[in-house]
Amino acid sequence: MINSYNDILDHIELHSCAFIQDETERISFREFIGRTRILRAFLSQEGLRAGDRVLFPFRNNIDHASLMLALLASGVLVYVSSPTAAKLQSEQYWKLVEPHWAVTDASHAAQLTPSIVSSSPVSSVSLICRTTNPRGRLEDLAARASIGNYTSGSTGRPKAVLHSLESVFLNARLHAAAIGLEKESIVGCFLPLNFSYGLVANFFAPLLCGNSLVLAKADGLDFRSWIHENEIHVTSATPYTARLLGKSGLPPKLQLLTIGGDSFSTSLARDLLSGHPNLRLLCTYGITEAGPRVATHEVSFDELADKALLP
Repeated sequence: MINSYNDILDHIELHSCAFIQDETERISFREFIGRTRILRAFLSQEGLRAGDRVLFPFRNNIDHASLMLALLASGVLVYVSSPTAAKLQSEQYWKLVEPHWAVTDASHAAQLTPSIVSSSPVSSVSLICRTTNPRGRLEDLAARASIGNYTSGSTGRPKAVLHSLESVFLNARLHAAAIGLEKESIVGCFLPLNFSYGLVANFFAPLLCGNSLVLAKADGLDFRSWIHENEIHVTSATPYTARLLGKSGLPPKLQLLTIGGDSFSTSLARDLLSGHPNLRLLCTYGITEAGPRVATHEVSFDELADKALLP
């Protein structure tokens, strides 16, 4: 059981037989957590402290996964943003979060001056940059609010929704239980991790439940080859990416596909299930920037004839 941010790394390290993989390497959870502990110590030496606000554009790779856990284990408020330059450089987001630190690369860091006091490399591609924003605001939330996701809702204005670490982890476990995630299953994650659907369902759920995790970015990804070559059993998609998956052809190794993030049409469900009788297809609702999980529905052919959209 995880009772505080200090317990995160110990809990994940218990699943020593599982692995995490990206486009360049595969390492065990034990090695992954070992790297994370070293990174956490480095962040402490740089001056990072519990309650600090960190703007973090989360990329789908092992370096950033380790950095995310090191930040959370340090007790900071992590505001997960898009890894694109436009979001990181956005004046609105910068004013919204008033971060004490920003994680970026060298080319983007140059565009954040004069807000930067100092910067240090944390990996071959990432820097952690200390900013001029004063400490003092929101620090009392550190014990109960550790992750912020961006959402504009219906207003078009950026807002950050803060989640307690406990609620995020509970949501991840509820997702795993609702879909019947088996411990031997390998989970594939290509969804962007700045949205809760990717972060909760495809990142935290396998880490907390001891499932091996394969990370990839969706841009230019050959979905069929990626699933087949990495023997992925479980993945999640939005309806848009599900159409791409369907067009490339679902390999037989894929056993479970969850859909969320937008309305799910019966025509798309029919296309995905056709020719894949052993595929479990689930529609999920509620893994959003607002956090609470609402419902999971397993789709069957029997219900596809008399409706346009799935519940």
